[in-house]
Amino acid sequence: MSFNNQEQLSNAPKRLKYLKDFLSRLFWKGERNAEKEITSEELTEAPEDIEDLNNQFNELIKTLIALSSAANRQRAIYGEAPPGDEMAEDFNSYFTRNKSLLLDKGFIDQEAFDLLGTLARFMDEKSAEKDLEFWDDLEQHKDWEKIRELARLCLVKLGKEKYRLQVEHQYRRDDNGRVTSQVTKIELLK
Repeated sequence: MSFNNQEQLSNAPKRLKYLKDFLSRLFWKGERNAEKEITSEELTEAPEDIEDLNNQFNELIKTLIALSSAANRQRAIYGEAPPGDEMAEDFNSYFTRNKSLLLDKGFIDQEAFDLLGTLARFMDEKSAEKDLEFWDDLEQHKDWEKIRELARLCLVKLGKEKYRLQVEHQYRRDDNGRVTSQVTKIELLK
C-alpha cells in the first residue's frame, strides 16, 4: 500500500494551466508505471516464507480498508497521487498475485477467496474499459459504491472490519511547489 518514490522516475510533462489536472494524472500514472517496472520482479516472486506472506496479507488488509473508505479518506490515504488506479494496482499486487498462497496457508478461507475474486474481477472489468474518468471520479461514479461495498464485505469476512489506518505523508517539492516525490507510511491499527 505504501510507496517510496525517493527520486522522480519519469519525465514531468510541461504543465499548462488548462491541462493541469489531466497532466497531473498522467504524471502520477507515469510515476507508478515506472515504479512497477523497477519492482516487477519483486512483485512476481512468491513470498519466500510465512512472514513475507503475512506482510503481503497485511498490505491486502490496508488496501481493502482504503477501498472501503469514502472518497475523501481515500485521497487522504494516498496523498497527492490520484488514488483510484493506485488502489487497483495495490489490490492486484497483494491479492491477485498471492491468492493461491493465501488460500493454501490459511490466511483466507474459500468463501473469502471467492468474495475477493469477485472484487478482483469487477476491478479488472473497470480497468478494461479504459475509462480514465472512472479512476478519478471517486464520489460521483456509482460503481465506486459497489467497490466500497465489496471491500467492506471482504473485511467483514476476514474479521478485519474494525481495523483502521494511520497515515503519514512526507513530500519533496520543487521550487514551484509541485510534488516531486512522496513517501507514505501507513500503519494498520486494531
